[in-house]
Amino acid sequence: MAMKEGVSRVSKLISGTSWALLVLFAILGIVAAFNNAGAITSIVLLLLGGFLFAVTQGCVWVLDGFIGNTGVDSNFLWPRKRKGSIKNNETPYKPSGFNEKPLVGVGGWLMFLVASLTIFGPLRSVITTANAIMDAENLYPELLNLSGWTNYKITAWLIAIMLSAAFIWAGRGLLKHHIPASVDACIQVIWAAPFVAMIGDLLSAVVFLKLSPSDYLGPEVIGGVLQGIMYAAIWTAYLKRSRRVKNTYGTS
Repeated sequence: MAMKEGVSRVSKLISGTSWALLVLFAILGIVAAFNNAGAITSIVLLLLGGFLFAVTQGCVWVLDGFIGNTGVDSNFLWPRKRKGSIKNNETPYKPSGFNEKPLVGVGGWLMFLVASLTIFGPLRSVITTANAIMDAENLYPELLNLSGWTNYKITAWLIAIMLSAAFIWAGRGLLKHHIPASVDACIQVIWAAPFVAMIGDLLSAVVFLKLSPSDYLGPEVIGGVLQGIMYAAIWTAYLKRSRRVKNTYGTS
């Protein structure tokens, strides 16, 4: 076995293990919340899982750099090549016709967007969900006696995990697949996220907590949706107009 292949397999193993650790600590955090171990314990477990994920993925990044694995060959953030998830030609777009070095590649604000999708967004989703549950239980202790409260919390965590996975998928697409479909997928995810979160939480509140839609749709909920829309609008404008994005992904 060639050294590069051996190191690549180790890199894949570490990358897969990092996801297993993240899922494990997410489950432990959710279980801790449901067993009344305290919101702080739950948050600590979730943050510990995120920390271990970041450290192990950092090791993957170092190993990939050591053997020269880049682009779709890299195991960073995902241990397998994504086949069929983006149907377009996987050949990276290469700008031409420039008299000077073009502004191209994942850097600047584009790198900030990728970091927001793959790191900051999921962390914010987890912390926001944990804080919302903790605040609700502190303000309304009677919720702990409702039979539907546990089901509501499970649904809230499932929504948070699902949206985090979607953000990571979109961010990884921008990082690894330099084709127009990656930009389109990212735009679709960031526009869908606030509505999916609101509709999912609304249905959960109606079914499990017996709230009416009018009681649920308060200023805080509407403000959260508007915040998500503003986030999507700003980044959509950037992705549509940025010269770096056009040069990197070949968008028109």
